[in-house]
Amino acid sequence: MSQQLDIEQLRRGYLSEKATFEKLADSVAQLIRTQLKEAGVSAPVTFRVKELASVIRKALDKHEQKPEQYADPIGAMKDKAGVRIVVLDLKERNLVDAIVRSLFPGSHCEDKGEALQPHEIGYLGWHYDVVIPTSLLGNSLELEGKTCEVQIHTKAQNAWTDQSHAITYKSGPIAPSPAISRRLNQALVLIELFDREVDSVRALVLKEPGYEAARLFEICQQHFLSICDQNFDSRLSMQILTGMVSAYTEKELENLKFLETFCEAKRPTIKQILAAYPAESSSLLLRQPEVFIIYERVTSAPTALKHAWSRVNLPISLLSEVCGALGVPLD
Repeated sequence: MSQQLDIEQLRRGYLSEKATFEKLADSVAQLIRTQLKEAGVSAPVTFRVKELASVIRKALDKHEQKPEQYADPIGAMKDKAGVRIVVLDLKERNLVDAIVRSLFPGSHCEDKGEALQPHEIGYLGWHYDVVIPTSLLGNSLELEGKTCEVQIHTKAQNAWTDQSHAITYKSGPIAPSPAISRRLNQALVLIELFDREVDSVRALVLKEPGYEAARLFEICQQHFLSICDQNFDSRLSMQILTGMVSAYTEKELENLKFLETFCEAKRPTIKQILAAYPAESSSLLLRQPEVFIIYERVTSAPTALKHAWSRVNLPISLLSEVCGALGVPLD
């Protein structure tokens, strides 16, 4: 017969540590935000710490199910501190996955969807148990060795998580009827199918003729977001890039690796230029993602850039202004 848990001891023990776990969750979230910013990913990052009632309930449940494994149920919990990252799609998820694994070496990852049995209804997404490396702790030595759960959800998975949580928790220990379970499973399949199809179709669309401007935008937007927090006009970006496609040869458009390399190399330079020019007084185009494209073309093919600009339907003075700010005057 297992020994009963002392609820008052659990309560005191968790409350004495709660502030530390709040700091842990905040620290993990800040580390992730910094790395996402560097990678040009604009995914929202939130954090939370489990409330006392939730901790006590889970501790009692776990101890009842596996008393030997959960003799210290609060110590065994890996999700007292939690961080959630909501990404746009599976492609962005893969990028964030690489960032989390690099930031927290040795972190354990579980694909919640893969873990579900065919008849089960539950969470989707990817959950990681992470520990902040000693080299990143600074003066926060009290966080050493403590585990934080990091979740990566697509927007679709996040919506499913919120809704399924409300439905399943309200049902308590009683499982929904077979008819309702079937409908919930159908919804779950749709969420997974939606993410996969959107990811696949998006990749196919970008390869279609006529989407060259979208490919240029995808490259320059990611690099721009890594150095500038200011909002930009995406319609203006597409207007400019649609006209500027003609500044590239067909061979160049077939493989834009050279543009990726240029943008990566020039990020520090453009960041310095942005810092030198206050937003209110700088060129309109200096704080648009296409500044990377303009910089590359005025450096590599200025004549082609000037010819292409005639298709943009904007004053040439705007182009001259931003080129001047970049230190490469338009001749």
